[in-house]
Amino acid sequence: MPVVEIPNRPMLDGKPMSDIRGTKSMQDAINLLWAYLFSAADHASLPARVITGQEPPKVPILDSSGAKIGDKPIDLEQLERGRMLWLTGQNAKIDQWDPASLNVFTEVTEKAIGHIAAQTRTPPHYLVTNKGLANLSGDALIAAETGLVKKVEEQQLYFSAAMREVFRLMAMVRGMRRVAEQLRTAEVQWKDPAMRSDAQRADSLIKKKQVGYPMRYLLESDGHSPSEIERIMGMVRDEQAMDPLAAATAAVRQGFLMSLDSLTDQHLNGRQLMAQSAAAAVASIWRTSVDPRNIIRSWRAAIPQAAESISEFQTRAAMDSESYMAATVLDMGLEPSGPRLNPA
Repeated sequence: MPVVEIPNRPMLDGKPMSDIRGTKSMQDAINLLWAYLFSAADHASLPARVITGQEPPKVPILDSSGAKIGDKPIDLEQLERGRMLWLTGQNAKIDQWDPASLNVFTEVTEKAIGHIAAQTRTPPHYLVTNKGLANLSGDALIAAETGLVKKVEEQQLYFSAAMREVFRLMAMVRGMRRVAEQLRTAEVQWKDPAMRSDAQRADSLIKKKQVGYPMRYLLESDGHSPSEIERIMGMVRDEQAMDPLAAATAAVRQGFLMSLDSLTDQHLNGRQLMAQSAAAAVASIWRTSVDPRNIIRSWRAAIPQAAESISEFQTRAAMDSESYMAATVLDMGLEPSGPRLNPA
C-alpha cells in the first residue's frame, strides 16, 4: 500500500516544522499545575476543625474487678463515625483552618493556555480561557479567527502537492492512467477556511460579479463542487432560454440571431397585427356595451373596460418587442439593462 507523506511547512532542506514542538514544555507545565490542583483539592480544599487547649480524649482501662488501671486514647475514626466529641479541658477551644485557595493554580493555568493559543494561532474563544470574550459581535469573532484562517491557508499551500500525489495514486490504482498523468499538474481546490455569514458571502459575490468575474468562478468561490456547478449552470441556461430578452442578448452575442432587418420586419408585422386585435376588441366592447338610445352615458360606463383591454394589448406588444429592442441596442454597441416587464 503506498503511503504519501504530508509534511508540515517543509523548509528548504525538506524537513518539516512541528506545530507542537514549541508548546510541549508549556503543556507539561499545565499538566503539572493541574496535578497540583487536584492534590490541593484532596487535602486542603475544605475547612479543617482544630481543637486547642485540650489533650486527645482518653477512656479508662478497668480490670476484672472494675478498678482503673490506666488510660487509652479514643479511636478518632470511631468518634468521626459517631459524630460525637466531649472536651474536659478548662482552656479547650474549637477553631478551624480556612480552605486552601485553588485560584492560584487556575489563574496560572489560564495564562499558560493563553500562551499556547497565541503560539498555535488558536482563537481564544475555542479554549476554556474565554474571559473577556462574552457577548462579542460577529466582526470581533471573525477578527479573533484571522490568525487561524491564515494558518489554514498556509497549510493548504503546503499540503497541495501531497494531496495531488494522493489523487494521482488513486487514479493509478483504478487504472485511469490518463487521469493520473493529468493530475501531475492539477490544482487542488480547497474550501474557504474563513467562516462568513450568508449575507457577507452574498455581498462579496455580488461585488465580484459587478467587477466582471464570470459565473462559474463565483460558484467556485461559493464552495460548490464541480458537479453542482454544472447543474447550476444548466439551470441558468434553462432560465435564459425562458427569458426572451436574455435569450436574444445571448443569441446576438453568439451570432445566432437573424439579421436586424429581418427582425425589424417581423416586429413591425407583429405590431400591426397587435393593433388590429386591439381595435377589434374595442369594437366588440362598443357593440355589446353601448346603448344607441343613450350613447354618451353607456360609453362612459364602458370606457374602463375598453381602457383595460387596450392596456393589456400594449403590454403584450411591449413584451413581444423585447427581442427586437435587445438586438437594436446591441447593434448600437450598448448594453440592454433595466427591469423586466411584468404583465401583472
